[in-house]
Amino acid sequence: LGRTTQFDVEAYTLELGTGMNIKADSVSHGVAGIQNYLKHKQILHDPELTGDSSNDPTMHFTRSSQVERYYAPRGGVIQSRIELGQKVTQGQLLYELLSFAKEEDFPSVTSITAQQTGIVFDVSINEAVNEGEYVLGIL
Repeated sequence: LGRTTQFDVEAYTLELGTGMNIKADSVSHGVAGIQNYLKHKQILHDPELTGDSSNDPTMHFTRSSQVERYYAPRGGVIQSRIELGQKVTQGQLLYELLSFAKEEDFPSVTSITAQQTGIVFDVSINEAVNEGEYVLGIL
């Protein structure tokens, strides 16, 4: 149509925390990450803003298909959930799900164990879940 189209426009998003809670550490890490990226792209040149890039940690990438995701097998309350960043081995307890019966039965506890060895990569913020809701991911 005679118009030029600009591709590869960059955008930046700060990490503020976990949905409902703003965490100061998350905000400062988000700002530092954007500053380091802008320094890498040679947009920022002030070493006091971003620190010495020679000490930057190595970043490892992986495919999202390698993350094993765990979903609630039924509705209930999550208890004894493993912490984010913890190493797990196959068969180790990840969390327990306390489910309440709709009839007059007693509540039941279901133990969910790791299907693979890895690191807890992501944890949902919900403590009460419906059947099929995301709980955590292991890389």
